[in-house]
Amino acid sequence: MAVSPSVRNAAIAWFFFAIGGYTMLAPIDGPIPIGAAVVPRSGAIVLAASLVVAGLVAAASLAGTWRDERLATSRVTLAAWMLALVVPALAGFDPTHSLEVAGMALLCVAVHIALVRWWRAPGVATGVLTTAVVGGLVLALVALAMQITHTPSAVYAANLGRATGLFVTPNQFAAWLVPFTALATGVALSTARSALRWTAIVAAAAGAIALVATFSIGGWIGGACAAILALWWLGRRALAGAAALALVIVALVVVVAPGATHHRVSERFVRVDAIQAGLRVAAAFPLVGVGPLNYALVYPAFRTPSSTEDAIVGTHPHDVIVSLLADTGIAGVAAIAFGWWRIGSAIRAASGRADARTKRLTACVCAGIAGRFVHGFVDLVGVVELAFFWIPFAGLALAIARDGFSERDAG
Repeated sequence: MAVSPSVRNAAIAWFFFAIGGYTMLAPIDGPIPIGAAVVPRSGAIVLAASLVVAGLVAAASLAGTWRDERLATSRVTLAAWMLALVVPALAGFDPTHSLEVAGMALLCVAVHIALVRWWRAPGVATGVLTTAVVGGLVLALVALAMQITHTPSAVYAANLGRATGLFVTPNQFAAWLVPFTALATGVALSTARSALRWTAIVAAAAGAIALVATFSIGGWIGGACAAILALWWLGRRALAGAAALALVIVALVVVVAPGATHHRVSERFVRVDAIQAGLRVAAAFPLVGVGPLNYALVYPAFRTPSSTEDAIVGTHPHDVIVSLLADTGIAGVAAIAFGWWRIGSAIRAASGRADARTKRLTACVCAGIAGRFVHGFVDLVGVVELAFFWIPFAGLALAIARDGFSERDAG
């Protein structure tokens, strides 16, 4: 069945924006162990259903195009990444649970390929970026309003007054804000449309303010690194140096006055326990790990004896590399690294031939990806990052680097 361009464009745009809120799907599995969920279970189910439908529409739009030579880089990269999920899943402790994330990853694969394949088509680029900017602006403003009004009060209290929005924890919200703010900045610097430019400027400002309001140390450092990289890649060396200085100041504030960042001082050592336990799991299952999202099943056997925060530490190692090693082993990490090398080389080669506005947008998108990766050194689940963030965002970065930002509307 042929998919009309308008339906295809809407599906790609919605999926790319909505998948960023994957943490809102958590209530589907039952009670949330950390913080409090704002989105009810019924809302999470509706969001999940919309993602499935949009992903299937994107996949259907690719009928007859899979052998397109332009998709060669994506095919190799995505094959490596899917193997990094599927092989450890089949060899792991709970294959059924692990294959659930692999199944969602397949939908992200379809959207990645659809982005690369259809980016030059009328309405695709404008639809994706406008939806991301406007939708992200709404989420950032809602989060700030919730923080200012202390609504809901249970969420405000549980998170010590830190901005959380519709996400489950402040750190998850910060992880989303880093690439969103970078993307909005890139759109503001590259669009030829005045209305979209000003919307993107406001969105980037709201995203930056919300990021500060999360009081997420990892988010602050990741955001600062994203700014430094974007400025450096854009040739603003002096400003990049100033941003690096700001990063040092933030680090000093965290070390000297941890209480000022709305954190429980005891949490300073939680991630040390988490990483130590994760490293023990990775050492015990070095080749293909314990399987995606199976870490919690084996954690009790590898927990740090002194740990007092098992509800937090026991979910994942709180370091994206250690998490990947524990879940997918050395083989999985090698496959993921190969995929990034392959697609990163293609993005770099395409950027070298691009015009100025394409380079600006590509630099900001890539800086956002890198900034979130930095955040991952103190948080985030590796296989979830791969499935729900790296796969779609890598497609966006590659599509922009190759084909620029066409602002043609669909006919």
